[in-house]
Amino acid sequence: MSGYGKQATVFLFGLVLILSGCIGKKVCENPQVLRLNMSATPSTFDPRRSGDLVSTCLHFFLYEGLTRLTDAGPAEPGIAEKIEVSKDGLTYIFHLRQARWSDGMPVTAADFEYAWTSILNPEFPCPNAHLLYAIKNAQKAKQGLLDISEVGIKVIDSQTLKVTLEVPAPYFLEIVSFATLHPVPKHIAQNQQNWSDQNPLVVNGAFKLNTYTRRQELELVSNEKYWDRKHIHLEKIKVSFIEDEMTALQMYEKGEIDVLGGYYTRIPETAISSLKKSNDLRIYPVPGSTHLAFNLKQWPFDQACFRKALSAAIDRQEIVTGVTQLNESPAYDLVPPSLKDEIMMPYHLTQDPKVLFEEALNQMGITKEQLPTIILSYSRASLSHNVAQAIQQQWIETLGINVQLSAAEHKIHLNQLMMHQFQVAIFNIWAQYNDPINILERYSYSDNPKNYMSWSNTDYNLCLSHHPNAQKRRSFLAQAERILLNEAPIAPIFHWQHAILQKPYLKNVHISKSGGIYLHEASIDLDEKAQYR
Repeated sequence: MSGYGKQATVFLFGLVLILSGCIGKKVCENPQVLRLNMSATPSTFDPRRSGDLVSTCLHFFLYEGLTRLTDAGPAEPGIAEKIEVSKDGLTYIFHLRQARWSDGMPVTAADFEYAWTSILNPEFPCPNAHLLYAIKNAQKAKQGLLDISEVGIKVIDSQTLKVTLEVPAPYFLEIVSFATLHPVPKHIAQNQQNWSDQNPLVVNGAFKLNTYTRRQELELVSNEKYWDRKHIHLEKIKVSFIEDEMTALQMYEKGEIDVLGGYYTRIPETAISSLKKSNDLRIYPVPGSTHLAFNLKQWPFDQACFRKALSAAIDRQEIVTGVTQLNESPAYDLVPPSLKDEIMMPYHLTQDPKVLFEEALNQMGITKEQLPTIILSYSRASLSHNVAQAIQQQWIETLGINVQLSAAEHKIHLNQLMMHQFQVAIFNIWAQYNDPINILERYSYSDNPKNYMSWSNTDYNLCLSHHPNAQKRRSFLAQAERILLNEAPIAPIFHWQHAILQKPYLKNVHISKSGGIYLHEASIDLDEKAQYR
């Protein structure tokens, strides 16, 4: 046999061995690829500009902050390898590890400083700028009252960032883990306003963007430059964007999706009862809520008496029993139960809605017939639609008023909320870190983009002023919540539970304290997947 013939024989024999191994275990067909669905497309790939759940979830794959949250509890070091905190709790010094952007450039303290100070530019559109307000002079800078140089964010050297707070904030290390405070590549962003629209997208997280087809699909691949790459098992994450929840569920049942639910895609409430028989289903509480916002810039919603009547006429127990299906808690207060303690006791409505309604009409000097038709706005999703229908029917039956429903695509609805282009609207709120101040601070000034109601109250703001004594601080937060509930710019509806479906071959999926699905340690058992039916 010629040398060429021997080589060919060896090659073919090796190929047979490889293929037989692939057929036996299907390993070659099934690399570490995770498939999931999100109910909407991201609004931005710039973490500073994110205000919606989908974009935020994606940013946790693409970027990493000074700290990161896990299911274990407190924030752990992320890009910061070492953190020093002064005895008075006012000064934080972050020592950065040797991390790199996906283009190979080092992640530096200047990247964080640039990201944070740009958010505090009064002209920069950041819906979560309030997350930085624990930092000295940050809020005043955002309001244009102080120069950005007076803010307590200082670069000591390329690997050291010093942050000075207004007052002690025991939750600050959790704040800096959130997507809004992730760094951006200063070496690119300072010269290109639309840097996050460029291809390739430069990131510092566990995954990087490979392909993206708007409204259809997105593919992430493992970032070989990520500092903790050795603990990342997934090679790819394929994301489909299917808005219809039932279609997404059918994809899961057909084996086209490996995990479904949580903040990514709501599992249809009509399917929950039958799904409870499945071992794939997990139900867990999250620090989030669904509320109604009243637009205080429009009559008659500028009248507290009228808002209270509408709120009292909502049968919350009927909604969680007949609509949501996840055993959620009816909400009469603003702060979710998981963020409360014995000081912040639950709040309950006890007044008769019909009596409140008659009192409101008398105070406004009108009859029921003179009331305009109330337009209830909501995001076009099955749960929001069903909740809106329930509230519409309850108001009609209890108060005898005219109510019209108005649905919009998610991003349009969010924009209408921030632009105050609504009368009454359903909105969702979730805690970005594990402290009630995160819920309450959004309403501390009327021009916060998340303060959809344009509500403000001086006493409320005073109660939110930080107090060094933890117990007194909680007492003041409870007073603040009571002030808001008494004025009723918001009508709480229910506090969340989440459900996820997870294939048994998908391992090491964790739920963070904020309710996020943590997939950085996830892996696929290829043998188990090959046998899965």
